[in-house]
Amino acid sequence: ISMIYIYFLNKEEQKKKDIKILVVDDDPVTRTLLEKKLQKAEYEIELAENGVAAVRMIADQFYDVVLTDLMMAPMDGMKLLRRIRARYPRIQVIMFTSFSSVSNAVKAMRLGAFSFFTKGNPAEELLTEVRKVARMARDEPADADASAVHDREREIGVGDRKITLR
Repeated sequence: ISMIYIYFLNKEEQKKKDIKILVVDDDPVTRTLLEKKLQKAEYEIELAENGVAAVRMIADQFYDVVLTDLMMAPMDGMKLLRRIRARYPRIQVIMFTSFSSVSNAVKAMRLGAFSFFTKGNPAEELLTEVRKVARMARDEPADADASAVHDREREIGVGDRKITLR
């Protein structure tokens, strides 16, 4: 019985390792913190210092999830989100920012972001969103259009406010 338990445990760990996440932020401290947090959760992580670097990396290999900052130069998170949605609809995007506003959150979600996270909120909230996306990535058939996920009703948090998008 213990051998079966170990087998299932290892299979779950392998599923996490199969999820590739690209973290995009112009702040090296934030990139490193997210990298460590996500590696501890046993995801495969790569880093990009801005949206332009992220576009190059995404063109070279597939990522299941892109975690991107909103405010970056020379390409901000919204432009990166638009680029990803237009060319790589199966990649899920989680946007994060220090400068949360209802209008930015709504805009990001309408452009196709899976969720919107405010820096300074507990990291566990971000990990919860990553786990949701990872489950979708593992269970989704290879030919399915991931953008169909965005047709459902979603609730997002901006600061201490919750907004429901339909």
